[in-house]
Amino acid sequence: MLSLLSELVTIESPSHNPAAVNGMANRVAAEMEGLGAQVERLPGETTGDILIGRWKGAASQQPILLMCHMDTVWPIGSLAERPPYLADGRYYAPGAYDMKGGIVIALTALRGLVELGGSPPGPVTLLCTADEEIGSHASRGVIEALARQSRLVLCLEPALTGGALKTARKGVGGFVLRVEGRASHAGADHPKGINAIAEMAHHILALQALTNYELGTTVNVGVVQGGTASNVVPAACQVEVDFRVSQLPEAGRLQQAALHQRSLRPGKANGPRHQP
Repeated sequence: MLSLLSELVTIESPSHNPAAVNGMANRVAAEMEGLGAQVERLPGETTGDILIGRWKGAASQQPILLMCHMDTVWPIGSLAERPPYLADGRYYAPGAYDMKGGIVIALTALRGLVELGGSPPGPVTLLCTADEEIGSHASRGVIEALARQSRLVLCLEPALTGGALKTARKGVGGFVLRVEGRASHAGADHPKGINAIAEMAHHILALQALTNYELGTTVNVGVVQGGTASNVVPAACQVEVDFRVSQLPEAGRLQQAALHQRSLRPGKANGPRHQP
């Protein structure tokens, strides 16, 4: 298992690099085929490909679905910056935990079944997607379709701190908020300027306040861009916002909050514009 995991982590596969994720898909597909699976590969239009491996099993019944993802949050070059190492019985490497380790667990379990009995006792489907870290938008339809056909679905995401199993995932969404102001020289023409960053600062606080831990809702302003120089009143500011929800109505609440943003400092800055 360690040997296979060590090999998989050397294949860097960030979500936004389809070619890199497909390098991972090539290796996983070869492993599936070596275990006697019927492998279906669905080409991705904007993401890496989706892999579906099927083992018929000895008995005729609905399959067990194992779900994994091949993409990671680690950009190309992370392996050089964080070389893999083994310490105190634990293996450390970018992407090893989330979730190339899960892929290795699935393949090893199937290898054991195949070597012990020639095939699993019942049908097994192994689904490996390419866009989980960026919302599973391209793979959602495939996930839902295969899940409906299965008698049991096991997602091999890594455990939480302390070993607790994940039995559900939060919904994820996001939006970009942009404020337009008016540039001016910060010294000579300061009164003529409209500071877009100052306006955005109020929005950042308002957006962060939409978090509700009791309902499992979090809002995070994660990227802020604005201004050109310290002596120029900034004419524009933009933020990227991530939100997570445990309850579907909360997604609607946050979406409405995003779409109905208005200037919080009337007369001091123009109202924000929205980019989906």
